[in-house]
Amino acid sequence: WDAVIDGTYTFTGTKHYDPAEKRDIDIHVIYHSSGNKLQTNVGMARAIEAHRKVDMVVAHAQFFTSAARYADIILPLTTSGSASTACSAARSAISRTAR
Repeated sequence: WDAVIDGTYTFTGTKHYDPAEKRDIDIHVIYHSSGNKLQTNVGMARAIEAHRKVDMVVAHAQFFTSAARYADIILPLTTSGSASTACSAARSAISRTAR
């Protein structure tokens, strides 16, 4: 979250022996692929500040998590239950059409 808010990050190089250096970064989008990093990581207040600073936040969420709460766009996750329901519905539609 510090890189989003402060606009800098520490580059440690491509090899383990390269010296670290501060670099500028301009982050505009936060994307949450799953999970709830906003709530489960340390520094939730700083994370919320970072979410408010960027232009857009996108979250994939099965439930209305903290990450989804601060997102501009929420995309649904497919669960194993909904995937099997969709497959069985598609199979029954195909079998009705084939008759």
